[in-house]
Amino acid sequence: MKDKLKIQIIGWLLLIISLLISGSMIGYDLTEEPTLVAQKINNPFNILGVYIGFYLMKLGFGYAALMIPMILATISFYLISNFSFNLWRLLRFEVLLLILLSVTLGFISNLSYLSEFKEVQNYENSGLLGGLLLSLIYDWTGFYGSVLILLSSLSLFLVSFLACQGTCLLSGLKPSSLRLEQVALKCLKLGSKQAIFCVHQSIFSCIFYIIKNSVIK
Repeated sequence: MKDKLKIQIIGWLLLIISLLISGSMIGYDLTEEPTLVAQKINNPFNILGVYIGFYLMKLGFGYAALMIPMILATISFYLISNFSFNLWRLLRFEVLLLILLSVTLGFISNLSYLSEFKEVQNYENSGLLGGLLLSLIYDWTGFYGSVLILLSSLSLFLVSFLACQGTCLLSGLKPSSLRLEQVALKCLKLGSKQAIFCVHQSIFSCIFYIIKNSVIK
């Protein structure tokens, strides 16, 4: 009982931290530099907010850094709630989305430079880390290679995420027993609207499972 209480307290602390970080980054002005003089700060969380925004957004991943409080909130929800889900798989998706969004925003903001085969010059939207990663991809593969890598990465991420969500929607049905009769019996226990939604989602999950297995084989 005490261990469960400690875990929930940690979860609530992570939730508070995630709210603090998200508020600091939403109110952060990219032109502001870290300072200890509170009178010169426009951030709603003052000095701490500027430092958080500066290191996570300007030196980090730009606007994609808003995924960081979402990652913390996901861990918090896992610790506080009684829901059981694959935390590490979801965290991997969120971290990959953080990196992909940062690089993609950097590519869009530097499209005019990169299309003329110039170097990355704008780091506002991508942050410094995202921009450096984009520069590395661009230096090795060029403009068209960068486009191909980004489109392929986004497509693979989307397909993998949807496939994962589709198979997880069956909640408890083993892959070897994916029969519509079982899905229908399970969904009939719900209300009419929920049953229709469940049937649709279960059909999509079956399709994703078949596609996933066929790709692996």
